[in-house]
Amino acid sequence: MPKPKPDQVVRHEIVLGRTLQDTVNGLSGALQAQAMSKSYYNMTSDTTTLIVTIILYEMITGKDTGVLATIGDAATGILKGIVDGWQSYRQTAEYQQEYHERATSATGGLQNLFDQMIGALTGESVGSWLDEQS
Repeated sequence: MPKPKPDQVVRHEIVLGRTLQDTVNGLSGALQAQAMSKSYYNMTSDTTTLIVTIILYEMITGKDTGVLATIGDAATGILKGIVDGWQSYRQTAEYQQEYHERATSATGGLQNLFDQMIGALTGESVGSWLDEQS
């Protein structure tokens, strides 16, 4: 059997005293500040967000913190180490022999193609062309 619709609405209202209202408002502000600080902390645990924050700080204040230059120098050094290591590896006799052995199979040919793509990204083919020109 269906339930009948209510024919009246009862409204209950709780009114806080001024002191209690001030306490609740203060608590509400504190909880909002806590939530904002947690979200900012979570954002700064990501390196990209931290770098963007530093960039914004430098743009707004006009100050050069030197942090970005240090990060750039470190990244350049790491990238140079990766490129040099890859190019040195490709020059070894062991790699050259494996390269020629892999060329006879389909999967080896794909691996060689992948190696050539890495070589192109690291500038190896440009360096080889320049060496041939001189």
